[in-house]
Amino acid sequence: MLDVMKRGLPLVAIAALVAAAVARADLGATGIGGVVLNTTCPGPCTEPPAAPQPYDGDGLAVAIRTVPGRRLIARIYPLAESGGRFAIATPPGKYVVRAHIRETSQLHCWQGSMKTVEVTDGQTTEVTLSVTNTCVL
Repeated sequence: MLDVMKRGLPLVAIAALVAAAVARADLGATGIGGVVLNTTCPGPCTEPPAAPQPYDGDGLAVAIRTVPGRRLIARIYPLAESGGRFAIATPPGKYVVRAHIRETSQLHCWQGSMKTVEVTDGQTTEVTLSVTNTCVL
């Protein structure tokens, strides 16, 4: 049993490094990077609304699709510790980037935003997305 655990440890370390690399916003290469903000009001909404904070919960997913054609090229699952940040290398071109929360309940309270971005060769295109819990009043 201990031998199996020792062999599995390098895989866990590699997975952690890959997750950390994906969460980095500065790729230093051609691609898309950004942050997902939680625009849910913390309690009753006020005027003016409080500044949104990066989403730091579980279940965050960012999907990236080509334009035209909307072919899925990547689905990223930023860790809660990433502060809602994500990044991925892509070829130059036009993409739709969508944030959503993977929900396990039947309520489907979370709504995410979607934006179209143009990636230029040699640059990281920054995008800010949002998610909102519509069940919080």
